[in-house]
Amino acid sequence: MLERHLTQLRHQLNTQLNMPHLRRQMRVEGTELRNEAAWCELKVMAMTRAVCTVYVLALVTLRLRVHLNIVARHYVAEVSSTASPVSTESLNDHACAAVPLSMPAKLHFLSVESLCQSGFAPFIAKTKLAVQKHVAAIPLDRMLDVSEVMLLISSVRDEVESGPYGHVPVVHAFLSEELREIIGVDGQHEALLDEARQLCSTESFHTALCDCLDAGFTQLEARVRSFFSSPATNVDHRDKPAPTDIASDLTCMDSRMRSEMDHREDATPRIALALLVAKLGQIPAWAMPETLDADGSQTAVNKEDLKRAMLSRSFTNIASLSSFSWDIFSRGR
Repeated sequence: MLERHLTQLRHQLNTQLNMPHLRRQMRVEGTELRNEAAWCELKVMAMTRAVCTVYVLALVTLRLRVHLNIVARHYVAEVSSTASPVSTESLNDHACAAVPLSMPAKLHFLSVESLCQSGFAPFIAKTKLAVQKHVAAIPLDRMLDVSEVMLLISSVRDEVESGPYGHVPVVHAFLSEELREIIGVDGQHEALLDEARQLCSTESFHTALCDCLDAGFTQLEARVRSFFSSPATNVDHRDKPAPTDIASDLTCMDSRMRSEMDHREDATPRIALALLVAKLGQIPAWAMPETLDADGSQTAVNKEDLKRAMLSRSFTNIASLSSFSWDIFSRGR
């Protein structure tokens, strides 16, 4: 189900963190060489795009998991009450077995259209501030190795996933806050939203979210490590951006990268931050392949492209996520 929304999520990241637009603006203004503020913004955008790819996919996965399991439990309760009315006494008020859920209530409750189209804007803005704090001061010509890049990402994670004593971290509070902004279309829809809000504040939810994020960032680290492999063995033409993209002005560094990356056995491979900006900015395209045509209809997606959508796959075998789903499904039974 998540795959249907990959295009929307990718477009939202591209809109909120529009690197090509900023790059074109620099060309038009003729400030490509001296606009340090704009280059700093590009650095911050690239890193934010990379880490937010993990965050948005993990959060949407959990949002869908919570809502689908709530509706599934209601459906089972409805079927059970029809087959054996006396069994309804064992169900608490969450199950609402006596009154089947209306189709409008279910459809509105299961919809993530608004979230996937524009709902992550506040979260992206807060994450960007965290990235800016740790990345803005690093010069573009700084040579970084894998461990240094991952240390930067870890620092951003600490900022987003932890908070002052007594405050819920930004990422853990996001879904419950987002659900509080939704107004129910009727009493049933509001009751479903209220239950989802409560579930998104439970310890099992926070545990499942932490495990999803760890799995996602593990995959992101693997992707970042691939940037540091030999250029001759790390060619992926699908990742080459369009000529108008920021990376088009940095591809000239590919040849220099061969000399800048020291592949001697006693040396640690390093890449200039300027080149990493281009590669990190392409993370959303790698993780979220196009699944919709321009008119919004479903498109035939190459299976290999969907395999590259690693984050939607890396959550499937997480034990705490399965346990959380069972907790939701079995409530009141």
